[in-house]
Formats: sequence, C-alpha cells, structure tokens
Amino acid sequence: MRDSKAALDLMYRRSRCAADFDTANKNLDRARQKNKDVQQAETNQQNIKKKFETISEKAKDGDFVFVVVL
Repeated sequence: MRDSKAALDLMYRRSRCAADFDTANKNLDRARQKNKDVQQAETNQQNIKKKFETISEKAKDGDFVFVVVL
C-alpha cells in the first residue's frame, strides 16, 4: 500500500512539475516577444527544467521519497 501511495505521489509531483515547465516555457516566449525580463524568465525555466529532470530520474531509478505524515 505504501509503495503504491509513494508512486502516486511521485507521479503527481512529476505531472505538476511538467505543467509548471510548460507554463515557464510560455512565460519565456511572452518575455521574449515583449523583450522584458527575459533573463529572469530563462532562469526560472531552467530551474523548473532541472527539477523536472531530477524527479524523472528518481522515477526511473525507483528512488521513491517516502513522506510520513503524522
């Protein structure tokens, strides 16, 4: 039961991060079009991409992070 819960949590975090990455890409495109805050948008997009890749690697390796809620 705990393994399936951890897998679901990981899948949720990964899908949420993928949505954040998509939003960051759209924000970067908008910033480039307006030519404002491009560096900040690029940094944000790179950080989210790195986070997504880290979560994806954990999913591939099977390194689930268990969170105990009391």
